[in-house]
Parts: sequence; C-alpha cells; structure tokens
Amino acid sequence: MNEASFSSAPAYPVSLRIQGKLIVIIGGGRVAERKLNGLMDGGADKVTLISPYVVPGIAEQAEAGRLTYICREFVPDDLEGAYLAFAASSSAAVNLAVMNEADKRGIWCNRADQGDEGNFITPSVLRREELTIAVSAGGASPALASLIKEELEARFGEEVGAALRRLRELRQYAKTAIPDRELRRSVLRLAAEEALEDWSKAIHPQQWLNELLTRTEGRLNRDE
Repeated sequence: MNEASFSSAPAYPVSLRIQGKLIVIIGGGRVAERKLNGLMDGGADKVTLISPYVVPGIAEQAEAGRLTYICREFVPDDLEGAYLAFAASSSAAVNLAVMNEADKRGIWCNRADQGDEGNFITPSVLRREELTIAVSAGGASPALASLIKEELEARFGEEVGAALRRLRELRQYAKTAIPDRELRRSVLRLAAEEALEDWSKAIHPQQWLNELLTRTEGRLNRDE
C-alpha cells in the first residue's frame, strides 16, 4: 500500500456498527478465531470465513450457523460486497493477496501478520455491557495493550454493567426533570463520579436525582 504505515502515522479510533454488514475472514487458525470472536462480540451477524481448514472453535460456530464457512483457498472474488476484510491466514503470500485485492476494491482490510500494512488495526477490547474500552499500542506492542486491558478488567468488574443501567435510567429522568442543560450536565457528571466510587450504589433513580440536585446546587452556590 502507498499510505503511511501505522508505525509512522497516527490512527483515528472509531466504533463501527457492523450488524448486517458482510465481513470476510481469510484464514482458519487461532488468529482467525480471535478475529471472529471479536467480531461476534461487536455484533457481527454476517460473517464469511474462507480457509482450507479451520480450528475446532471455528468449526463449532459454523455448525451452529453463526457464520458461513467455505472450505477452499482464497480467490479475489471472495471480497465481492465485503464491508471489512481480515487477512488472517498462516501464509504471508495469501495475506498480501487479500490486502491488495481489498485495496483495489476500496475495502478496509486488517492484515493479522503485518498490522502496519493494513488499513486498520484491531485494539484489545474490554466490554462490560454498554461500556467498551479499547486499548491500542499502535501495533508497536500488542502485549502491552493486553496487559493494560488486564489492569482495566480488574478496575472495571462485571458490576459496571448494572451501574450503567442505573445511569441510563437516571439520564432519562433528568431529561424530563431538569430542563436547564448546564444544570443537567452537572448533575449527570456528579452521578458518574459517584458511580465510579461505588458501582453497587442501589437507589431509585428519582430519589438519586433529587439527592444529586441538592448536592449539585450546593456546589454551584459555593462556587459563586
């Protein structure tokens, strides 16, 4: 590719909505399986995987109907209509062919064996229901990104999901109860701070909102 590699240029992080989009994975080994699992976690529901062989985990998902598996080598037309492509074969030559074909067709391609050569890299991802934290070291050290993710996993446990549901419900109450946008923003900011201190906070959203309003107004009065 003629574009600057990830090792020499900054990357722009995005979160893609991939439901209903055709995703093509070339490769059937452990790397391809990790890519597949990450895509499934991200909502992918239209995945085609092409490889002469697959590891048991991929075979099980294919048998369960979660993806379309084609047992053969890659051919250029495999990328027809693809939204994203993943070159995750054990063959560098095949991965290069996939990347070049994707480039010709204007399809974003992730090259697993040479991340700097693709259009995008996949970060290490932590999911807690609606909370998604992505960590990337720009391809310089996937191991470091993985270690940082492990630290975040310890900081943000499964209880974060319940806290997010309460914050969402609180936000809905606040939209109706607090017409002043700046005051509402301050209240919701305080709610997030309190959630960070205690994820297990269990209180009815209306009661919590009233308490937050009192504390927020107290803060504002002190600042005047």
